[in-house]
Amino acid sequence: MFENDLPLTKFFITTVIDQPTELTVKIQSRRAKLSDNPANTPAMPNVWRYVIAKEAWQLAGTTPEDNDNLLETPIGPIIKVKRGTPLTVTWVNELGQDTGGMGGMMPPGMAMGGAADLPGLAMPPINPLPMAYANASMPMMNPSVGVVAHLHGGQVPAASDGWPLAPLSYPGNPFQDACGEAFPVEKTVLYPNNQRAAMLWFHDHGMDNTAPQVYAGLAGLYFIVDGSDEALAQLMNAYNTKQNGQAPSDEIVEIPLVLQDRMVDGDVCCVDYWAGIPTQFDYSKPDAPVLDKVRPEFLGETVFVNGRAWPRHNVTQKVYRLRLLNGSNARTYALALINPTPWTATPNGRVNKIAYSDLLTVIGNETGLYANSRTLGEKDYLLLAPGERLDVLLDLTGICAHEVSKLRLVNLAVQSVFNNEWPEAIFQTEDQSIYRVPNNFTLPKGVLDQGSVWLNTLLAVKQANVMQFCIEPIGADACACASANPQLALNRLAFKADLEDLLVTYAQQDTAFDDPGQKALTAGGAVVAENRLVLLMNNTNPVAPPKPGEPANKFTRGDWQDTQIWEMLAADGNADNAFKLPFSVPLDTNGIGSASGYQPYRVARSTFLVAGATPIARNGQRAYADLHPPTFTPTAGTYERWYVANIGNWQPGTDAAAGTPDMHPFHIHLVSFVVLRRFSFQAVDASNPVDYQFVEQPLAAGYDNNIRHDTVRIYANEMVELLVYFPASPCCGVNYTGRYPYHCHLVEHEDMGMMLHVEVLP
Repeated sequence: MFENDLPLTKFFITTVIDQPTELTVKIQSRRAKLSDNPANTPAMPNVWRYVIAKEAWQLAGTTPEDNDNLLETPIGPIIKVKRGTPLTVTWVNELGQDTGGMGGMMPPGMAMGGAADLPGLAMPPINPLPMAYANASMPMMNPSVGVVAHLHGGQVPAASDGWPLAPLSYPGNPFQDACGEAFPVEKTVLYPNNQRAAMLWFHDHGMDNTAPQVYAGLAGLYFIVDGSDEALAQLMNAYNTKQNGQAPSDEIVEIPLVLQDRMVDGDVCCVDYWAGIPTQFDYSKPDAPVLDKVRPEFLGETVFVNGRAWPRHNVTQKVYRLRLLNGSNARTYALALINPTPWTATPNGRVNKIAYSDLLTVIGNETGLYANSRTLGEKDYLLLAPGERLDVLLDLTGICAHEVSKLRLVNLAVQSVFNNEWPEAIFQTEDQSIYRVPNNFTLPKGVLDQGSVWLNTLLAVKQANVMQFCIEPIGADACACASANPQLALNRLAFKADLEDLLVTYAQQDTAFDDPGQKALTAGGAVVAENRLVLLMNNTNPVAPPKPGEPANKFTRGDWQDTQIWEMLAADGNADNAFKLPFSVPLDTNGIGSASGYQPYRVARSTFLVAGATPIARNGQRAYADLHPPTFTPTAGTYERWYVANIGNWQPGTDAAAGTPDMHPFHIHLVSFVVLRRFSFQAVDASNPVDYQFVEQPLAAGYDNNIRHDTVRIYANEMVELLVYFPASPCCGVNYTGRYPYHCHLVEHEDMGMMLHVEVLP
């Protein structure tokens, strides 16, 4: 571990684009470094990659990538654009077709009959799941016939959002859209960038194939910048000069960190997708030798940051701005900062400590800067689910590099490993998934104590290690903390005060949500137009086979899925398909929802495409099946209140609770939203596992109520109340009507059916 340098300057990074510009970005199969060791250089293409066309290379101060050379990083590029500057991007697919043929990849006896299958997109170079497994275990999932670029967090026109059913396919492909037009190889889109300065990212969004195609490398960063970025940089530079004038002034202090977990081969030149999805042969079916999934989501044991496994990065006694993205398929991180060798003797004999998370201050997330900063306690951690981003300051100005030469970023969300669970479990709740810091956290004095045992045990788990900061001393006596100069602490207080002023100033530059005194974000007096009820439904209680002629799922009139989204409407309480919840959501008015007796609802929609659809490319199918008509049709320029519950597939009040759902990061395209309330779904009486209730919970400090999201964690057996704003149309000359998906951002869940869409009306 910690043998690779953190890639920063090795990324292809554009200069800040401050004039209307046109870019061409190609999707290519390429060779890319996964390691700094030359012995690990791949001989064959090992990634799919976004590459900015050679004619645009002058936008960057780095080497162009549109050639046949070995790429320095397996992800990228990084695009920076000034707020309010429109960017036109032409996405070009240069991937070919599957030369093996999907039908030819199936073992004898597995062909679905009928017309011959059509060749899909080339298979990514990541050892994907065998087609036989997909056909047998997930026969309704669509094979990949192309790629779709989505700007996650972007407020963009629907035609530029990355619609999953409008892929860029290979040249000469036989597929067509709902209007009979052939799938193109390239498409030009518009990103208006009329939104708050923030860290966005672009990634693949291919129908039912987001997981393997993002895993193959289709991910890059996109920063919208404004005056807040320049003001913060000036503030940090002035503070760094005051605290440590001898530190180098040309050092990069804004550091993007893209976290991804992977399974790697023995040569560390390729990643393996199938190895991270536990499967096993079903020996009870000797005539159908396919695999059964043990866990459908990918979890890897090697943590990559910016495309390198467990990197190291040299730092000094400065404050740094860390721009964090969880780009993993399904792993949630609980990030803490620790001293990995606290028992090392120090020159002055002072006792070291283990936990250093109090050096971290959160100043923003995926939708931009907060109105107030949040400094962590020394034993705290940062939760980051797939798709989420955080903007964090790391202040090392009080650290003596002679005493603490290394600080390690670790992941505490590994309790499943210590429970000896196989396979490792997906994150559910903090209580169940976090490997807790012990209360007795002292250092060894001749014998191992609780803290050192905890630390050694944690660091022995591969997926608990993320990256290491190596703190370089500036001369023999230049450590900022080595002196008793009280001015250093005064400087820190002044910096904190100036930082708060800056945050408040830029937090107010938002027309979507009103911020009265930075206490809570509201609709600013506007009327909430609609209430919505959404259930994130998990197959935690496998259902017995139905009786002849009856559907497996009486609520949806279809089959049970491992993961689904149900859009709910009001129902007659006597209807046989009514699903009852102990919560009243006024779906015919705009009143506020509340806990209540059991209320009947009906499932209006549970699938993205029409039920029973034949997958594209199967049996000669040249188009995707019809899109399911939308249930939710918000009006542009209005607010809605969404109640989103994450529960299992048992009927509370009638059936006993069974199983625990996964946590789901819930993402709605186009919009930002605020968490107004959270409710725990819990038994009325612990001795009665049938009767349940929704109990309002305290809001998460620094996470809910007064900050915006585009992705929110909804824990197991929890419901959130969201205030959602759909941007006015036309806004700044751009129309925001049309179809936009929403889904779970555990991307295997998204592919397996946990995605629906809204249609925004004028």
